[in-house]
Amino acid sequence: MKNIILYILLHLSAVLYCQKEKFDFVAAYSLTYPINKVKNDEQFLLFMNSKKNMSYFIGTNNYVLDSLKRSGKINNDDVMGQLKYNSAFNEEVINQSGNLIVLENIIGKKYTYSEAPDIKWKILSDRKPYNDTTIRKAEGFAFGRKWTAWYAEDLTLNFFPYKFTGLPGLVYILYDDKQNYYFKLTQFKRKNREVLIPDSKKISKVTKTKLNTIRYNTNVYGTAQVVSFETAKERKDWIDKAK
Repeated sequence: MKNIILYILLHLSAVLYCQKEKFDFVAAYSLTYPINKVKNDEQFLLFMNSKKNMSYFIGTNNYVLDSLKRSGKINNDDVMGQLKYNSAFNEEVINQSGNLIVLENIIGKKYTYSEAPDIKWKILSDRKPYNDTTIRKAEGFAFGRKWTAWYAEDLTLNFFPYKFTGLPGLVYILYDDKQNYYFKLTQFKRKNREVLIPDSKKISKVTKTKLNTIRYNTNVYGTAQVVSFETAKERKDWIDKAK
């Protein structure tokens, strides 16, 4: 019951503090990553605005759930309906010309912090055909580990899954040296659409360190409420490895 209540509170603010943004490209990525040494697979969406050099990255489950709640097809008190869209990854990333705004829901309240990763990529000569294009290999160090990326030189959209930045083309494949975390592009198309994204100016801004304190020290910012995460270790392991 505690997990169910926490899950509902986690999404209460999902439909608040949003603004409309136009995008002209959309990509879908699969991500394989471990939870308790068991491989977990999730799908993610990357909306891109090539004119503003802006992108929005969000888990597919969270995106679908937010849409269903806004349309009234799922209510906040519909426990079973919401659990169908459960996700172990509740972070969203807005990328504005390489400057990142990272957002996360914690027990019904959304927080945001800024980050500007400086990833030093080494572009290699390796190329290989992939689907209907040719992708090129690059290697870099970020978030405490070595990464390999394969990107399309003919798609000069410098947008990336999660917090990655700095390559001159759309990333098709991205994985760490142990292949514990493996992103793969599953769909890409040019499509004009309007999407509701979080308005970071209306959301509580904290430092990354403070957010970690809020998440794991159980003190909800600005209140005396105590939160207990039964899966805190699993979540901490994932975030620590992704730093």
